[in-house]
Amino acid sequence: MYRNLHCYLDTTALDSPEDLDEHYPKLHALLMMAAQHQVSLHYSRKLLAQLSGSNSYDSRSPPDNLAYILTQQDSHDSQKSYDHVFLICYYREQSYIEVSPYKISPYLQKNTTTALLTLHENSNLTLKPETLLVFDNHPQAHLLKITALTTPTSLAEWIAKNGPPRNFNLSPKHGENGKGNWQGQSVLHCDKNAAQVLLNSAIADFTKLQNRLFNFDDEHNTFIEFFYEGKISLEQWHGFHVDESEWDKRIPDSIRKYYEKK
Repeated sequence: MYRNLHCYLDTTALDSPEDLDEHYPKLHALLMMAAQHQVSLHYSRKLLAQLSGSNSYDSRSPPDNLAYILTQQDSHDSQKSYDHVFLICYYREQSYIEVSPYKISPYLQKNTTTALLTLHENSNLTLKPETLLVFDNHPQAHLLKITALTTPTSLAEWIAKNGPPRNFNLSPKHGENGKGNWQGQSVLHCDKNAAQVLLNSAIADFTKLQNRLFNFDDEHNTFIEFFYEGKISLEQWHGFHVDESEWDKRIPDSIRKYYEKK
């Protein structure tokens, strides 16, 4: 569903095995969020060379885990990167350019929806599209708009914003406001407007369940599950709340871990 969204993994903060150990939790969380939504992921061969091979995600080695995530997804190995990349900083008359801290792969095409998954801590870049001035064949240059993301939450928000529209469709089967559902069917405890808000920020794990999105409804203290009705239905999703007794069966572990609900 999100193959047309492109994420490039910036590895400039990973110059040594010690760097990899330090940044592993954050890097793993970013890659897992990208993998769960099946975006097109681009990475450098240099990173893969730092990671030992593994045939099982259950390996206890952090490098093995990362290598497995990269090789199992719809990922694109990009060996080269642009040598000259500048960040254009717009500030009225005081606009200026500076050398970009990122390595940008030439695999990324202009006019694509692109995010940079980076370990650089810079709050000014989070969720803010930046214009990069890229020199490929000197003196030719082109502009590339890219969004730098540093957390799984910002990545999930970017995917929801740039992916296909999400339109909530009230299903009579599940009722509304805790009533009106068909016998034996799960119930929607909120109204359709609240459900739309929850749908807007819902996340997926398409590696476990296709055509499903999930969110945690704090007001009703339980998960809400959304089911995709297809393109012919104007990108509609219907939804219902999941009883806590059904969490183990209906909610993927990755979703429960993200919302810290065991």
